[in-house]
Amino acid sequence: MKTRTDLLNFLAEKYNLERYLEIGVQVPELNFDKIKCAIKYGVDPDPSARATFLMTSDEAFNAGFRNKFDLIFIDGLHTAEQVKKDFENALKVLSPNGFIVLHDCNPEKEEHTIVPRPTERGHWNGDVYKFACQLSSYEDFVTVDIDNGCGVWRNGGGYYVPSGSVWVWEDFDTNRKELLNLVTWDEFSTPLVQATYLFPNGNVATFGWDDQQIVGLQGQYSFGLQQKIKLHSDHRTQWNGFPS
Repeated sequence: MKTRTDLLNFLAEKYNLERYLEIGVQVPELNFDKIKCAIKYGVDPDPSARATFLMTSDEAFNAGFRNKFDLIFIDGLHTAEQVKKDFENALKVLSPNGFIVLHDCNPEKEEHTIVPRPTERGHWNGDVYKFACQLSSYEDFVTVDIDNGCGVWRNGGGYYVPSGSVWVWEDFDTNRKELLNLVTWDEFSTPLVQATYLFPNGNVATFGWDDQQIVGLQGQYSFGLQQKIKLHSDHRTQWNGFPS
């Protein structure tokens, strides 16, 4: 069964990501110590976490970081409000082609999402899913259906505008696949070797999984993670017009 560690290392190795930041280390042996990045920093106010910065994520971002990060994992306080703040702060220190991964985006049961946390122990995802759903309209965001849901944002040069949309549990539970842009591990991790794009004027361009853009005589077209995964999962090799 794949875990957040597998996902983070997949991204690190596939895209040669060197600088890693983890928000919410808790127990370093469970994830932080296993990440295969050359430079790693952790943020956690609990001394037992042995994090690089013993402070809250708000304090760490307010203090500032000297360099950008290629891979940022957000697994701190599991509330939609705090995750939104962490995500927006992370964007400011994310390298141009970097990734942000959000944990706990796909909770199994409503009882695991109660905020504030009802007990100190026991399974708790918080209501992270509420913020993850706000990212679903972006082509550079998908949620991989592993380990309570790992949301992946690729910094593809697009834009981010905060959304005020709020989903109650019943709507989320019924429509989670669409609201989270939910994909399987195989859909996310299996390379798309090559696909062909047919421009309206008859020009043809080919691109692979790692190509963020294709260029034709009519201009430049961007493809987000969702569109690439759709191309792969639909097993299509040619599009007539811009992918939907």
